[in-house]
Formats: sequence, C-alpha cells, structure tokens
Amino acid sequence: MMHTIKMIKHFYPHYKNHHICVISPCVAKKQEFEAVGLDVFNVTFDSINSHLKTHGIDLSKFKELNYENPPAERGILFSAPGGLLETAEREAPGIKNLSRKIEGGELLYPYLNKLEENIKKDMAPVIVDCLNCEHGCNMGTGAQNSQLSLDEQEYYHQKRKAEHIKLNLKAKTFINRKKKSQINAKVKAFWKSDIYSRTYTNRSNDNVIKELSDVELKTVFASLKKYTEADEYNCSACGYGSCKNMAKAIYNGLNQVNNCHFYKETQLAEMIEEVAYTMKEVNKQNSQISQKVLELGRNYEEQFKSFSSLNAEIESDYDILNHINTISGKINNISQQTNVLALNASIEAKRAGESGRGFSVVANEVRKLAGETNTEAGKLDPYSKEILSLFTKIQEKISEASGKIDSTNKLSEEVTDSIFELETMSNQLYDKVISINSLK
Repeated sequence: MMHTIKMIKHFYPHYKNHHICVISPCVAKKQEFEAVGLDVFNVTFDSINSHLKTHGIDLSKFKELNYENPPAERGILFSAPGGLLETAEREAPGIKNLSRKIEGGELLYPYLNKLEENIKKDMAPVIVDCLNCEHGCNMGTGAQNSQLSLDEQEYYHQKRKAEHIKLNLKAKTFINRKKKSQINAKVKAFWKSDIYSRTYTNRSNDNVIKELSDVELKTVFASLKKYTEADEYNCSACGYGSCKNMAKAIYNGLNQVNNCHFYKETQLAEMIEEVAYTMKEVNKQNSQISQKVLELGRNYEEQFKSFSSLNAEIESDYDILNHINTISGKINNISQQTNVLALNASIEAKRAGESGRGFSVVANEVRKLAGETNTEAGKLDPYSKEILSLFTKIQEKISEASGKIDSTNKLSEEVTDSIFELETMSNQLYDKVISINSLK
C-alpha cells in the first residue's frame, strides 16, 4: 500500500496533492503511513461494516462482481502469514529453501537479536519473511474475522484462493512468459529505488531491562514510600513477585508507583491523617469564629446601651436648657422695665428741676432692679458650667461609641476572614476526600 501511494504521487503529479484513502484490516497501518510522511486516510473493514449496519445496507443482496482491473489473484496470498514468501516462490522457484518464515513478536525479536551473529557464522537464510502479527492481516485489529479460530480463518482463505485460481484459469489471465516480460518492463518503468527506500530507527534499547544500582533502588523505593526493610512486603499484588522486581519495572518505565498496593495504602493513610488534621483545624477555626461572634454581640449590646444612656442624658439636659431660657426671659423683662424706669426718671428729673424728689424714687427702683438683675445673672454661672460639663460628657460618650463601632468593624472583618479561611479549608478537605475515594 505504502509503495503504491509513493508511486502515484511521484509518477502521477496531477494526483500529488490529492487525498488518498486505503481500506485495510489494521488500525496500525495509519502509523506506517505517518512514519514516512504520508497523509493517508486509513479506513478499516470494521468501520465499513459499522457504516453498512447503521444505514441498513446488506451486501449479500448485491450481485457479486469482480474488480474492473485484472483479477487480484496474487493479492489473496498477501494477507495470510507467509503469503509474501509464497508469491516470491512464483518468481523464483526454490526460494523457500533459502528463506525463513517467522510470525509473532515473541519469536521474532529474540530471532533478530541473534541474526547478525548467525550471518557472520554463515548460518542465516538469504530471506527472512517475518511478521509481527502471528495471525496475519486476516485477523487484524480492524478486520471482521478476529472471532474466528485459526482453522476457520485458513479454511476461508484457501477457499477464496481456490476460487480465484479457477477464475483465472477460466479467463486465461494467468501470467505467461510474454505477459511476465511486459509486466517486468512496466515495473522497471515505474521503478526508482530512492522512492521506495525506507529507513528504520533502532529502538532495541527500548526492550533492554536496565538493572538498578543500590542508590537507584533506594530512590525508587523512596518514591514507593518504602524506607525500611520492613516496608518490603513482597506481597506480589503488583504481579512482579517482589518489591525489588516492581522497582526495576518502574525504573525501566514498565510500571508506575500507583500500582503498588503498599504505596496506595501508605498514601491513603497519609491522606486520612491530613484530613484528620484539617478537620481539627476546621474545628479550631469554628471555635474562634464562635468566640468572635459572641464578642461581636457583646460589643453591639454595649454600644446600644451607650447610645441609650447618651439619649437619656440629652433628654434630661433639655430641662437645664429650659431653665436657662426662663432665666433669660426674666433678665429680658427686667432689662425692659429698667429702660422704662430710666426713661421716666430722666423725664421727671427735667420736670422737677431742683426739687428732684421723683427722681430719687425712680433711682431707688432702678438700683433695686439692677440688684435683681445681678442676682439672676449670678444664677446663670453654675448653669453655664453644668452645660460645659454636659457637652464634655456628650463628647466622651460619642468617642466611646465610636470606639465600639471601630471594634465592631474590626471584629466583622475578622469574622469575614475566618469564614473565608474556613471555606478554603473545607474545599481542601473536599479535594482530599475525592482523592481518597479515587484510591479505593
């Protein structure tokens, strides 16, 4: 498939930028194409079958037709293990005797490890027909036959092979020498070695299990929370038989710490301990919040009493202000009478001339009124002092109330901060509980 696509893109430039779709029995074909930079749609038989079922299409109801191109008699062989070697036998009879057929990774990779050595010893075959999948493409990951046994699979494969041999005999489409020469000429015309060359990356080290030094083993054990010999349970829950084998697998990237039963238990215990500590801190924080709320309530109560007391004092102080108003009224009346008497005295004095008896009476009245004025004015002095004292008290009460308000505001801020901290701790606790559940 890959070489055909390369040939199309090189020898047919008008198809160079076209998208190419292949139908294959394996999802891994996509990786093969991407490895050489080919952007190809890999449609599996599974996908086609799903599409047919979804749209209610039954292929058995359609008439069977052959390909428009010459029958793909040889293509039938390719999908089975050893099919390529069987095809090569046609071109070069006896090549099977110089070849080795190996299927499946369990046999293939150990064989390849010794191949270079056997080549030097002249013990290796000329051709190695190898396939990573021991069942071949007929039972690929994208095929419909994976549920069949090997015998069933081979039966249907051979049946199809026989049908196409019969078809080719009838149609006389088997390749004779003349046709073979024509085909070889055509292949030569489309042959360009650099187009079909393929390079591979040596990843043999990926299959090499590295041994651990004592320091490395200690480091891996630390990641597993194993710090003493008593922590090496060798419980085999990981499937490796011993803690050291598990550590080796982790070191080589073949496993991970989460698959260690001891690690999960230890991690779970640590999380439970963290949860217990967090709960303790939450309870402590709740207690502090409760105390601050109580203190806040007391401050509000004291603040209310202070303002109530202030209000009562202000109401009583209205009486004092009323006394001052009464006294001020009397002074005003006295002043008016004094003015009238003074005016009369002045008039009488002018009229009396030297006699001036009336003036004497008026003068006495003026002095009397003046004395009363002095007396009443003297009464204002203590009231003035009391007023000053009163306003001093009012200022102190207001200052005290303001202090209570500031204290209340600070307590409110502390309560808000505590609630936020409690919410954060609760979220952390929730996350830890979720983590614990995921470990179970």
